Amino acid sequence: MHLMISRVEGIGDVCLTLPAVGYIKLLLPDCKISMLVSTYSQAVARSCSWLDEVVVLQPGQSVDEIATFLSGLHISHFVHVTANKTLSIAAKRAKIPNRSGLAGRYYHLFTCTQLIWMSRAKSGLHEAYFNLLFLVKSLKVAEPSFEELKTHMVDWAGFRPAAHPTPGQMQVILHPYSRGHGREWPIQRYAEFAHWLVKQNIRPVIGGTQADAQLFAPEQSRFPDECQLVFGQDSLESYIQRIAQANALVASGTGPLHIASVMGQNCVGLFPPRKVVHSKRWGCLTPASRNLELPDFCNRDCSNTECACMQAISATSVADALADLMRPSH
Repeated sequence: MHLMISRVEGIGDVCLTLPAVGYIKLLLPDCKISMLVSTYSQAVARSCSWLDEVVVLQPGQSVDEIATFLSGLHISHFVHVTANKTLSIAAKRAKIPNRSGLAGRYYHLFTCTQLIWMSRAKSGLHEAYFNLLFLVKSLKVAEPSFEELKTHMVDWAGFRPAAHPTPGQMQVILHPYSRGHGREWPIQRYAEFAHWLVKQNIRPVIGGTQADAQLFAPEQSRFPDECQLVFGQDSLESYIQRIAQANALVASGTGPLHIASVMGQNCVGLFPPRKVVHSKRWGCLTPASRNLELPDFCNRDCSNTECACMQAISATSVADALADLMRPSH
């Protein structure tokens, strides 16, 4: 049996599919499990010890080119965790015998051999649990409970490297920007929190892309001189290593937050109480994590960068959450 999991999406999406890989591997140890990913997120998939192979979808390929490529991999089961019309048609043309997809996508009606009657938007499930149930229903194996997922999430994700702080001065990574993919905690709140870290003799390490550096430059004067800026310095592989070697990470619901969570790193996630992007769907689930979010549901028309609910999360509350995580008992 060769299972191909199609997850051609972002870093966080791949992270929250990895626990399903480990769970299936434990149930079906002889099954070869591969994951089809984008070039951008391949480093995350390659960090999973349970995956037998990571296959990168090359941009610009035609349906026939993808079908020819897939047919050479001898796949028995193809699960479209990421719904993608081109890949659905290609998998059918590759004559993969078992092809599963969500029933809500019309093109799955004529490209898949099995329809899974689930809806991400309507399920109310956490993304990691939705992915897990989608895969186990596709393979017709036993379904774990949500509590089992939370208990075993780090082990099932099999993330390499695991969190392993470097000796010396404590460091906390701050990842303030989301490239427009999520609601951001205001930069002035990060600055307040950075000053608190310095008072605790903890070095703030502020990371992101080179483009993020341009956004940060006008705000740098708000931050203490002790901050280490690493914008654009790391490949994704190196940034994963940096997260593993830190003592904690603070971010909104971005890819690096999910990396920290599934590797078992101390992390504080910041979320708006808003449908689709709230912590119930995207929050961290591991014991070494905390999610901060206002208690009342919000429907206000805010932007990702100017959100009143994110603004209302105080630096003091983040400091308290991090202090709780980093006590010796944790």
